[in-house]
Amino acid sequence: MDLGRDAFAIIYDPVQVDVAVIMARIRGLGYKPEKAAGGSTRPRITVSDDDPVPGPISSVLARAQTLDRFTLIDFYAAWCIPCKLLEDKVLGDPRVRAALEEFEFVKVDTDEHVEPSDYFQVVGLPTLVVLDPGGREIYRLEGMIEADELARKLNELAESKKE
Repeated sequence: MDLGRDAFAIIYDPVQVDVAVIMARIRGLGYKPEKAAGGSTRPRITVSDDDPVPGPISSVLARAQTLDRFTLIDFYAAWCIPCKLLEDKVLGDPRVRAALEEFEFVKVDTDEHVEPSDYFQVVGLPTLVVLDPGGREIYRLEGMIEADELARKLNELAESKKE
């Protein structure tokens, strides 16, 4: 099995297994999202008339550009247990919600909106992508993160924009 080429699924009991441990072990086996996405040399995001960002992200990005704000995109699927955990335990945390007040935020169901997932080369769920006001990707997280760590990262990104 070539982890960069072959599709694979992991079935597990989330009560008994930590998603972060699974992701760490998969990465330890050589999984690299860029390789799995086809090894494209194309930038993950380019905002231009020749290569428009697909909806529903385009309208949020346009608003972010007008307001000079970062955009946080949450790529998820309804069947994805780690996505549900991220939603409940991380994105629902008051520290993260407070940090998100500085961002435009959009959730994208990868089953309903395949084109944005392909455009942003999403190869695992959940995936969080932060775009600067110009639409350039400045941060990507694949898998789980603790609420305090995400809040800290979002606050750090918001502060860097003010400088």
